[in-house]
Amino acid sequence: MNDKFNISFADLKHKEQPCNYIPLGIARVAATAMTRFEGVFEAEVFKSPFDYQDYLKKRTPKIACFSNYIWNTNISCQFAKRIKQENPETIIVFGGVNYPVDPIEQKHFLEDHPEIDFYIFRDGENPFIEFLNQILLYDFNIEKLKSDRVAVSNCHYLHESDFDRGTLATWMKNLDEITSPYLSGLCDKFFDNELIAMIETARGCPFTCSFCQDGSEYYSRIARFSLDRIQEELSYISARAKTPSLMIADLNFGMYREDIEVCKFLSSLQGQYSWPKYIGGIAGKNQKERVLEAASIIDGADLGAAVQSTNDGVLDNVKRKNIRFKDMIMVAKEGEHLGADSYSEIILGLPGDTKETHIQSVTDLIDADINTVRSHQLIMLHGAELASKESRSNYKLSTRYRVMPYTVAEYEIYGEQFVAEEVDEIVVASDSMSFEDYLECRLLNLTVEIFYNGRVFYELIKLLKQHSVLVSDFIKSVHDTATKQDGSLNDIYTAFLTDNKEIWNTKEELTKFLEEPGSIDRYLNKELGINEQLVYRALSFFGKMDFLHEIAYVVAKDCFARTGALTSEFERYLDESKRMSILRKADLLSTSSSVTELFHYDFSITTKESFNGDPLDYYAPEGIFFEVRHSEGQEKLIAQYVEMFGSSNYGLGNLLSHISHVAHLYRDIKLVPRH
Repeated sequence: MNDKFNISFADLKHKEQPCNYIPLGIARVAATAMTRFEGVFEAEVFKSPFDYQDYLKKRTPKIACFSNYIWNTNISCQFAKRIKQENPETIIVFGGVNYPVDPIEQKHFLEDHPEIDFYIFRDGENPFIEFLNQILLYDFNIEKLKSDRVAVSNCHYLHESDFDRGTLATWMKNLDEITSPYLSGLCDKFFDNELIAMIETARGCPFTCSFCQDGSEYYSRIARFSLDRIQEELSYISARAKTPSLMIADLNFGMYREDIEVCKFLSSLQGQYSWPKYIGGIAGKNQKERVLEAASIIDGADLGAAVQSTNDGVLDNVKRKNIRFKDMIMVAKEGEHLGADSYSEIILGLPGDTKETHIQSVTDLIDADINTVRSHQLIMLHGAELASKESRSNYKLSTRYRVMPYTVAEYEIYGEQFVAEEVDEIVVASDSMSFEDYLECRLLNLTVEIFYNGRVFYELIKLLKQHSVLVSDFIKSVHDTATKQDGSLNDIYTAFLTDNKEIWNTKEELTKFLEEPGSIDRYLNKELGINEQLVYRALSFFGKMDFLHEIAYVVAKDCFARTGALTSEFERYLDESKRMSILRKADLLSTSSSVTELFHYDFSITTKESFNGDPLDYYAPEGIFFEVRHSEGQEKLIAQYVEMFGSSNYGLGNLLSHISHVAHLYRDIKLVPRH
C-alpha cells in the first residue's frame, strides 16, 4: 500500500506570458526535499496552469507550494484560495521574491492573502526541509504548530493577530547540496517545444542597484555550483532539449574565472549536439576582458550591457557607482567582432532621469553599435530599495497601475470558472520628468524597437557609418518621419500612445474598472492589456515591412544627399538594396516562398562581407539573377520559435525580443547561374 502523501510545486505562467523557462527555482526546492525525505512523499512540478488544473482533478495535495513572482502572484493566490476552500486541510506554502522586506508590510501581505499558511522568505531549499520536518513532527496540525510558535528558518506565518518570523537561514556556501531537478528527472516533462532550459552556475550579486530585488545585502555574497555538477546538468539537458536556446540565470555570468570553463564545456556540446544555438545571460557587469573571453568561446552568445542609463547622476541615484557602464558598452561592442549579439537595457524614469538624459542614453548606445537597445518601464518591486516610502518621497515618484501584458486568462478549478490577472505599479513621472515627457520617450523607444533593434536595416546602417552619418541622427530623423500624423505608420503610433495611457492612479481604481461589466472581456479579447512595444513592433515587422523600408530609405537618401554621396549610381544601388532587403525580410513566416529576380549588384558578396566594403565595387552591368528563400535550417528554426511563442502579435513580438540578431531568420540569397 502506498502511504505517500502528495506535494505540488507550481511556478505558474499565464498562457501568453513570455516567461518561457523551465521552473528551475521551485524544481530545486522539490528535488532537494525529495532527496532528504526519500520515499515519504510524491512531488510534481507545474508551469502550465492548465496542467495544474488537470492534476487537481485527480489528486489532492497535502501541501501546495507556489513560487511568487511579479508576473504570477494573483494566479497563484487564486489557485491557492480555491484549493484551500475545497480542501481546508491542504497546507499552502508560498516563496519567491515578490514579497516585502519590511516586517510591517510582510504582515500586511499575509493578512491580505489569508489563503497562504506559510511564506518562506529568501532562499528556500534548506528552510523548506526544516519546515517539512516540523510539519511531520506535528502530524500536519499547523494550528498546533503555530500556537506553539515554532520557529522555522526563513518561514513567516500569522497566528491570530501575531506575526511570527523565523531567523534567516545560514548562507549556503556549497550549492552542490541542492539536488539537481534535471539529473533527478523531475524536469524531464519540460523538455518540449515550449520551455527554454535554464541553468544557474552561481548565486548572488556584489552590486547594490536600488531598483533591483537582488540589490540587498542578503544577496551580496557569491556561492557556486561545482564545475562537475554544471557539466552533468548541461550534458543531461543537451541530450534532451527541443528548444534551440539556453538561458543562464546567473546575475553576472562571464565575470568570474569559473565561467570560462563553463563556456568551454558549452562549446564542446555545441560541437556534439549542435545545441544550444543561442545562449542568453552573459551579463557580467565588470571584468570586461573575461566577459569577452567567455563570449569568444561559444557560438550564438548574447552579450548584455544592462546600463539602465548613461548619465552619471542617474546612476549615482540608483547606486551603480561600482559598475563601469563604459566598460559594459565596450564589451557589447567588441563582442560583435566575436560573432556575439549585443544588447543593452535602459530603464525609463529612474530618479533624476529627464527626457533629455533618456534620449541621450538611447543615442549613446546606438552610436556604440549595440545591436539591440531595449527600454523598460520602471516597476516598483517588493524588496527593492527604490520602492520604499523614503525613495518615493525623495524623488517624488509618480506611479500608476496597470494590468501586466497578457496576464488575463480564464481558468477552472473544482468546477468553478474564474479570471486571474496580474497588476503592477509603474513609474510614469518624477521630480525630473513629466508624464508628457515620459510619453515622448516611450514613442522614441518604439521607433528604436521597430527600425533599429534586430538589425532590420543593418546593411543600410553600415552604409551610413561609411559616410560618417551618426546612426542616432538617422534614427531620430526616422522617428520624426514615422510619427507624422499623416504617415503610413500613423495607426501604429496612435494606437501605441493610446495603450500607454491605459493606466490607473490607484490599484483600487483599476480593481473597480475590472469589476465593470465587459471590462475583463476586453482583456480576454486582447483589446486591452497588451505589451505595447512588443506587439507594435511585431505588427510593423510582420505587416508593414514595405512601409518601414519606404521611410528608412527616404530618410537615408536625405542623409546621403547632405554628405554629397547621393550620385545617380549610388541612388540606383540604394533602390536595388531596398528591393533585396524587402525580399529577404517581408512576410518572414512564409518559409516556403522562393523568388528569383534580376539585380545589378552582387549582393551575395556584400552580404558575405557583412556590408563592410564599397557596394559600388560590385556593380554587374549585365545583371545577376538571385534566388531568395529560407534555408532548411532557417525553416526549422522559425517553426521552432513559432511553436514556442505562437503566431499572435504578442507571441511574434516575444519571438523578436528573444533573438537579438533577427538577421538569422532573413532569407538566404543564392546566385542563379545563367543558362
